[in-house]
Amino acid sequence: MIEAGVPGYEAYTFSLILGPAGMPQEVIDTLDKASARPWPDPATIKFLEGNAAIPTPDTTPERTAQFIKDELAKWAPIIRDANVRIA
Repeated sequence: MIEAGVPGYEAYTFSLILGPAGMPQEVIDTLDKASARPWPDPATIKFLEGNAAIPTPDTTPERTAQFIKDELAKWAPIIRDANVRIA
């Protein structure tokens, strides 16, 4: 996009494991532990990087919650200002 004359353009996707509000901490801890299992395997990192993904093996439930808050803070004003509506 920079080459097309749009400076500062940013676009990305992300994948998260989420659950309903009020999920018991024991369930959160179990999901967190299970989702961390593939990270020590270098093949996992190589596979993700080979698919243009940026692996984040050091994430935590708290870091994920902060990421979501940060994304909402960044994009909500842009969506409001653009008057975007879901049909």
